[in-house]
Amino acid sequence: MTNTAQTTRPAWVDDDLFPFASHFIEIDGHTVHYVDEGSGPTLLMLHGNPTWSFLFREVILLLRKDFRCIALDYPGFGLSTPRPGYRYLPEEHADVVTAFVDELDLKDVTLVGQDWGGMIGLAVAQRRPGVFHRLVLANTWAWPVNGTFHFEWFGRIVGGLPMRFLVRQFNLLVNAFIPTGHQRRKPTETEMDHYRRALGTVERRQASAVLPGRVLASRDFFAEVEAGLPDIAQLPTLIVWGDADIAFRPQERERLEATFPDHTTVIVEGAGTYVESDAPEEFAAAIRTFSDGARRLSE
Repeated sequence: MTNTAQTTRPAWVDDDLFPFASHFIEIDGHTVHYVDEGSGPTLLMLHGNPTWSFLFREVILLLRKDFRCIALDYPGFGLSTPRPGYRYLPEEHADVVTAFVDELDLKDVTLVGQDWGGMIGLAVAQRRPGVFHRLVLANTWAWPVNGTFHFEWFGRIVGGLPMRFLVRQFNLLVNAFIPTGHQRRKPTETEMDHYRRALGTVERRQASAVLPGRVLASRDFFAEVEAGLPDIAQLPTLIVWGDADIAFRPQERERLEATFPDHTTVIVEGAGTYVESDAPEEFAAAIRTFSDGARRLSE
């Protein structure tokens, strides 16, 4: 049985800022939190690090009249509770999301994946090719990056023991990444509080501390995703790219464009890593235009 605390939305979540019903589902011993808003074509929104479904709140508000917007939190992130012994590896998150898709019996899904959500979501799309019909990829990647200096220094420094200690003790990734990942606007203190409270204890912050080191250490998983890209390369793909991102460069966008020939690219000028939160109106408009175009082609 799941205890009540794990399935009760905490009081610190502002109902005006995050005005969605919270749902909880048991998956392989985890209690996974998600929002499921609106009706229409299904958008499955997957976040990165150190964020949660809160990242997509404004996009959901803009799209839920015409789309079914589902956004979940990986175990250890947001309002989700991991089972004991969970290691917070991206390959484990992919297993959880795959089971989530199965449990909700999702069909005709458009993946919306940003940062780690792109890599994780593409792994799931490869495992469930009949379920995913379109892709929206935002400031992400889909292959091993070992040997690339840009990622090597990040994986070794931010993923190293001293930095992991600082992340766990002082919530360093939230305090550093969220502001720098927004270049068009400054997150409010209330917004920052929602990211901090979601990772509000040393134990909770282990989830965000693990992922930077996995940029290098999960090479086998990334190679598996890369090897499966030809199986989904035919899917219509929207690439939404904040061009002021310091994490993902034009090289990553160009490689995604080469991987998915049936793509449309929307450059969001001046937006940072968290483009869906930094420029939600443009992000939502790009999805709406992309979906309308796909609908017209199918008629």
